Amino acid sequence: MSIPLPFPKGVTSLLKCRWTLELKTPLVIRASTNGSIHNKKGHGELQKGRANQYDFRWVEPTNVQGQQDEWSAIRDFNYEFAVGEDNKLIARYSIPGSSIRGALRQWTIKALVKDDEMSLFTLPKLEKEDTIGRAIRMVNARVAVENPDNFWHDVLSLFGIAYDLNPGVDEPLIWSGRLEMGSVTLPDGEGKMYGFRYEASEVNACAPRNIDKHIKTRSPLDRVTMAAKAGGLHSGIEMSEGQTFTLEFRIVNPRPNDLKILKLWKRDIDAGFIRFGGLSSHGRGKVKIVSDAYSLYAACYTPLGKVIRDLGKQEIAQDLAGIWTGVDLDLNSLLGQNIMDALNVAYTPS
Repeated sequence: MSIPLPFPKGVTSLLKCRWTLELKTPLVIRASTNGSIHNKKGHGELQKGRANQYDFRWVEPTNVQGQQDEWSAIRDFNYEFAVGEDNKLIARYSIPGSSIRGALRQWTIKALVKDDEMSLFTLPKLEKEDTIGRAIRMVNARVAVENPDNFWHDVLSLFGIAYDLNPGVDEPLIWSGRLEMGSVTLPDGEGKMYGFRYEASEVNACAPRNIDKHIKTRSPLDRVTMAAKAGGLHSGIEMSEGQTFTLEFRIVNPRPNDLKILKLWKRDIDAGFIRFGGLSSHGRGKVKIVSDAYSLYAACYTPLGKVIRDLGKQEIAQDLAGIWTGVDLDLNSLLGQNIMDALNVAYTPS
């Protein structure tokens, strides 16, 4: 494989990042399951209109005799299972790190890659392209990755790549990314419910409740008639605005361009150009970074290690004294010329 190795000299440095983000608009991350809401004014009563608050069941709608039209499906927010107190299994609403990573990757490609190179790593319709055409695609893709002056090199070095158009013919492009997305920490406790309440039931006793949430109902329009689309009415649970969550990620062997990209991420997240979750075109997923912190580590024998020691800041790698050194920095200090110069020396493409 001729693609340059991401760690030709081993792992010699690490940047840990911690962001606290505040939701400026609701966040939508769909679960693969539905719950149920009771959306009439009375159970079994012949009343029109909707209730002020919906009863919620953390189960799919069931056709109970006489209640077929009283319970509607509602798409749940993403959740995961964890071990809680007394070693009991509990469900918690969660934001997948992969969702954050995907949004950052998509924005980075759109912001950095030239328009005429945007299609280099798209998958063609293989049945309509011959072997020679696929081979040319692979050659062009490999040239972009191997060229350190091409932004595809920076993007794929950071996020990784697995690209193969001619299995068994051309050598695939496989590169492990240096960006590792860690945990996304949501608030503890029981969140507020806007517009619905949990029906008293055994299944709701284990339903996740750790975020402030509300119900949003949508009815898409038919593009031809411009009337409500048949069967299109649907409801979903959204994470309400105003809440904060903490994102942790790290970059192995950070490079000067990584730090510049980090600065661009922060700028465009605060400006609302980078949004997370679904329905971002409908105004969802806008956040603001309310606090950020960075910890930079390096092997003591490297130029970066010497720069870190010369900063004279409190050492945070005491357990690895004499082997690694580390300091806590803000973003401006991280982008200092002395650190950028040391990273330039450390990064020598093979």
